[in-house]
Amino acid sequence: MLLAEARDGAEVGSIVGRQQPKPFDVILVWKNNRLSRRVEHAVVYKGMLRRRGIQVVSVKEPEMPGPLQALVETILAAVDEFLCFQIAEDTLRGQKEIARQGYSPGGRPPKGLRSVKKVVGIKRNGEPIFRVIWELDPEWKDKALLAFRMAAEGKSSDEIIKATGIVSNKSSISTYLRNKAFIGHRVFNRRCHLDTKAIRRYNPPEQVIEVPNAHEAIVPIELFSWVQQILDKRRPKVATVRQLQSKFILTGLLWCPKHDCRYIGYPNNEREYYICSARNKGGKKAADCALIKREALENFILEGLKEEVFRPERLREMVSQIVEGVRCEKEAAKTELEKTEAQIHKAEQELRNLHKAIKDGMQASYLVEPIEETQAKLRALQQQRDELGGEGVPELRLTDRDIEDIVKIAWDTLSQEDPVQRKLFIQQYVRRIEISGEEVTLQYTFRDPHQKVATNWLPESINR
Repeated sequence: MLLAEARDGAEVGSIVGRQQPKPFDVILVWKNNRLSRRVEHAVVYKGMLRRRGIQVVSVKEPEMPGPLQALVETILAAVDEFLCFQIAEDTLRGQKEIARQGYSPGGRPPKGLRSVKKVVGIKRNGEPIFRVIWELDPEWKDKALLAFRMAAEGKSSDEIIKATGIVSNKSSISTYLRNKAFIGHRVFNRRCHLDTKAIRRYNPPEQVIEVPNAHEAIVPIELFSWVQQILDKRRPKVATVRQLQSKFILTGLLWCPKHDCRYIGYPNNEREYYICSARNKGGKKAADCALIKREALENFILEGLKEEVFRPERLREMVSQIVEGVRCEKEAAKTELEKTEAQIHKAEQELRNLHKAIKDGMQASYLVEPIEETQAKLRALQQQRDELGGEGVPELRLTDRDIEDIVKIAWDTLSQEDPVQRKLFIQQYVRRIEISGEEVTLQYTFRDPHQKVATNWLPESINR
């Protein structure tokens, strides 16, 4: 849901004034995990929105002033990410068991096979238990077998696709021909996702589920093995790709107000600098802004964040407000749970009255629809009760030692060598850094009347 409201003061207006107008000012979500269940994604997305002056408001979670908001959001995002991984593990465990029984745990079969539902048992309440199996598809099974025969004869991918139409492009033909489903095997958990669904890696062999004779085969095992040998000979050697990560952790935040442009990374053979974009494009004659040594500037900014943002007194205030927010949420959930229990009791009584009416002689066909509606209502209320009865957000009880440990973690994060993690961490708290001569101005992503928004700096080692 998107909401529009008044712009949030002159500070935000000065930041986004040179950009395109905002389409909205507030994004309203039920909980912050509706935006993302990954910590790094939540940090990046909210940082981007904050730099545009767009606020994310949660209906069910409390708001804290100043830097506490960013710290609370990070903690809650970590809890959401943990629960998400836990659910994924439970789901995967169930899928593995289904695959071990020879049934389909999900996904579409390759052309030549099709999915059908099969009753495999009866539940305690008398309802049937369904599982998905694969069976031969009369429309595609012969074409699938023809594709393997043509591959065994040395036909090209284009010729196979033209004759069978089993795939739309030749880059997919090798994956299709390597699928063991064509010899009746059920294979599951060969690969897993890394961070995003677009990146996957192969699992170790001991984690792969493979069940032979799970369904009827299309291709004889001898023909399938011969095709695998041909594909192995055609397989190109894959070169290792080296991923380079930028060392410039302040890119995107540094701004030159004199020339209305950003500072960017500028490495040379000797040292690494930040350079005004105007000077980078037009040279020193077009813009006389000095080159700024990367390491010196980053150390200056990081030390400032340590001293201004991550202090024990800030964390104590954060913890007290989180505890109060959790208490209010639990009280509201308790009230809602009591209300739901009363509605369940009422629905159960209605259902008993309907069954009593049939027992007393009323024709059952007249009450079929009311009984089904009441049963559906009762199931929905019971599910709502189960959700309200969950553990919810755990209450925080931090000692002074715990707070010192959190401060240490924040300082260690700012001091670690991984530039990506440090950059994400900084963007959570800093919206913009303006450099004008010997003055650096920090604009935080939160409002803080006690913050130092400008700091004079004189070290000669910073400028070139």
